[in-house]
Amino acid sequence: MEELQLPKTTDFSGNEGGFVLLNTPDELYKTPNPFWREYNKPFLDAAISRGDVIWMATPINHGTLYTKNGELTGHGKEYFYLCSKGYELIDGRMVLKEGN
Repeated sequence: MEELQLPKTTDFSGNEGGFVLLNTPDELYKTPNPFWREYNKPFLDAAISRGDVIWMATPINHGTLYTKNGELTGHGKEYFYLCSKGYELIDGRMVLKEGN
């Protein structure tokens, strides 16, 4: 993130012609569930409403989707949420299916 020199922000409005990155201030991530509800999900909802193609920075596999206890990781929550909204994984990107 530092290499990109992008500011930490909670502005999820988009970047027409560019890319959008969830890069919130560090102090906002205290526990996973409130972070998901208050920042991660609204970030994804904004991207979904724009029809964004979403690049997955982490490979999709059992080890990245689930914890050792079988619970969803943050990445797993993102992946399955996007699938529930009509996205499919194509070459490392989540793309809205035709007709959605």
